[in-house]
Amino acid sequence: MPPSPSSSDLAMNRADAFAQMGIMSTVMAVAVMAGSPIWVGVAARIGKKNTYVLAACGHGLATLAWTPIAALPIWTAYILAAIMAMCNAGWGLIVLSLLSDAISDARERWGENRAGVYSAIWSIIEKAGIALGGTLIVGALLSAGGFDAAAAKQGVAQSAEAVSGIYLSYSYLPGVAKLVAALLIWRFIEDCREGSRNAD
Repeated sequence: MPPSPSSSDLAMNRADAFAQMGIMSTVMAVAVMAGSPIWVGVAARIGKKNTYVLAACGHGLATLAWTPIAALPIWTAYILAAIMAMCNAGWGLIVLSLLSDAISDARERWGENRAGVYSAIWSIIEKAGIALGGTLIVGALLSAGGFDAAAAKQGVAQSAEAVSGIYLSYSYLPGVAKLVAALLIWRFIEDCREGSRNAD
């Protein structure tokens, strides 16, 4: 008699979900390394802000697309993992460059060195996001759905509500959040192209 599927098996609709997750992690690692220099070239062509918006939207849409792939061939998951990692490399690289631009812009406009303040704000927001999104919110959603971690380790099937909580925690909410981040950057951040200030 085959073992009962775990929550990850149910979410991916595969009995070998954990093995496939290892393969996809490798695919994502390669895509991140290959993607970084590509995004540098894209930013030089279309600007940093547009590059961030493009990468963040791609990441958000790819994250949202995870839920309907269960019935598709496994190679579609590999492609999706590569797209997610490639886009992750893009927005992760560009957002740090935008922080540097903001520090430089403050120095040129107002003659103030705000590197410490801006870096502190960035660090606080990043750590708060990890604590809230990665731990508290996800934990609360999984608990609300009835996810049983002990049962999952033993290969016991989770309820449909628990699987829905997994989708919500790891696909729907992160995907929407990334699209909102792209909208905020597009709406409120000025793209300081290299050399534009000198031209003025």
